[in-house]
Amino acid sequence: PDDWRMSVSGISLNQFYGIEKSNYAAETTKLSLWLAEHQMNLKFKEIFGLIKPTLPLQETGKILCANSIDIEWEKFCTKDKTTSFIYLVGNPPFKGFSERNEDQQKDVIKIFKKPTKADYVSLWFLKGSDFLKNILDSELSFVSTNSLNQGEQIELVWEKIFKKNIEIFFAHKSIIWKNNARDNAGVTVSIIGLRKVNELKKFLFVNNYRKEVNSINPYLFEGKNIIIKKKRKPISNLPIMCLGDMAKDGSALVLNQKEYNEITLKYPLSKKYLKKFVGGIDFLRGVKRWCIWTDENGYQELNKIKFFNLRFKAVEQNRLNSRKQGTQKHSKLPYKFVEIRKKFTEALIVPTTSSERRKYLPIGYVDKETIITAPNQVIYEAEPYVLSVLSSRMHFLWLETVGGKLTSRLRYSSEIVYNNFPIIFSSVETKNKLNELAFSLIDEREKYSEKTISELYDPKIMPHNLLDIR
Repeated sequence: PDDWRMSVSGISLNQFYGIEKSNYAAETTKLSLWLAEHQMNLKFKEIFGLIKPTLPLQETGKILCANSIDIEWEKFCTKDKTTSFIYLVGNPPFKGFSERNEDQQKDVIKIFKKPTKADYVSLWFLKGSDFLKNILDSELSFVSTNSLNQGEQIELVWEKIFKKNIEIFFAHKSIIWKNNARDNAGVTVSIIGLRKVNELKKFLFVNNYRKEVNSINPYLFEGKNIIIKKKRKPISNLPIMCLGDMAKDGSALVLNQKEYNEITLKYPLSKKYLKKFVGGIDFLRGVKRWCIWTDENGYQELNKIKFFNLRFKAVEQNRLNSRKQGTQKHSKLPYKFVEIRKKFTEALIVPTTSSERRKYLPIGYVDKETIITAPNQVIYEAEPYVLSVLSSRMHFLWLETVGGKLTSRLRYSSEIVYNNFPIIFSSVETKNKLNELAFSLIDEREKYSEKTISELYDPKIMPHNLLDIR
């Protein structure tokens, strides 16, 4: 038309809404909107030859300085007849269960109606889901800690979201993300889009590759919304897996190799009160450590030696400083671990954390005298076939899919990964074959006794003979 030059931009700052808890950030956002409007007006002029005056400053965008958990989003950001759709886009705060302060814990209770280990970022997904449920033709997209789609978070958070008839319509899987904020550290995040369930296209983004899919499950894979819930016992006939022993001692009951050599040389009788102590790093890297393991009588004897006396005092003080009353009570027993599950039999250690670079889970046997420390997992009196099953590629893929992660490293959980592992042993012959494979695995490892488990399972240098055991 002849009057096309009279067109003006239909985008107004009043179409932008924001809730920010920090007053400084809220005011900075208003300024950023003004600058963005000015830049877009200049671009508009470049194309259409005229400009909408920026001055005097009038519109600021509807930016509210408040805690968005306390705000009713539907009343703040309303949809009327002139609004065709609403996009919710955000970068909610990232706080794990152990990092939350008192105010944040209160926020969690407001949404979940009780304390929970759900990631703090989940509060915005749940509030956003309520918004989508009540407001038609709207979508949301949030940057999230990638842990929200792993392990126990699935049951805690996503079951509630899906019950509201909400679906994931796009997801960008784990990426390292940084911004220009002060003291900013890179975090592993996912970007997730939610909307009401419909038949429109859905997309998964992985390593800059976009794939159209029929559905996206809460683990951010293509598939149905199956949720793996915690189980107290294995669904198969695998033996029970439990946590290792927990000292809660501030490491005062633990000795390194040098300390062990020095104290046992000076006080040979102390040897009977010291046992090998193994955590995940110790097992993987071949680190040798020891721990004090004694009863009341041994405590009385060791307490006469200055080295041990100082250690017991350190344990006592560390436990008194704990916020947990149960740990404080154990300050009266400074020679004893707080949580003991030890059985004096051969045991299979499953490190809690493992590199995502590996193709197989590095596990192995320790002798009956060795103390395995929590949070690593233990199977006592495990028959060889169990080693074969947990060392399999199939089991590792199961861990990758349903387990948790620490940044990108894999975190093993007995209640989610092990107890839910779907396997059936169809015959005695099957177990016997798996036993044979376990013996072959152990024998092959022995040929490389100069190498650590970590080195043996490095995918770049893993020996072919070990890799070929199937």
